[in-house]
Amino acid sequence: MFRFFVSNRSSLELGLLITRLGVGAIFAIYGWMKLMGGPQTWIWLGSQLSRFGITFFPIVWGLIAANVEFIGGLCLIFGFSTRLATILMSMVMVVALGYHFDHGDKFDIYAQALIFLIIFVSICISGPGYYSFDEYLYNKKYKDVVSE
Repeated sequence: MFRFFVSNRSSLELGLLITRLGVGAIFAIYGWMKLMGGPQTWIWLGSQLSRFGITFFPIVWGLIAANVEFIGGLCLIFGFSTRLATILMSMVMVVALGYHFDHGDKFDIYAQALIFLIIFVSICISGPGYYSFDEYLYNKKYKDVVSE
């Protein structure tokens, strides 16, 4: 009965997979919507970097941000280049938080960006988990099994 309250390796891996799939899907959709928004959306996104002193080529920065969300979401879903994706997606969340802080938004408004930032940092630290392409490609255990 009390085993329910104790974590084991497989439950941790499953929890990480579900988190990656859910957050990855959300961000793939967010990113796709921003990509489909076209140049006006990209310029607005890129102009958000002005609070960090980056004022040149807002359309390029906005397109990069939209691609980071879309491709990063897909990377999370598949567990491929997960740490790189979460670092880049964390940067996007820092810019989003800067936007909300500059506008004096209350906690309930900027909490979503903060929650996603925490999730991305956590996944970056923990790695993608067992059920991922990164694990398959880079973990020595798989290479030993294949070579036998």
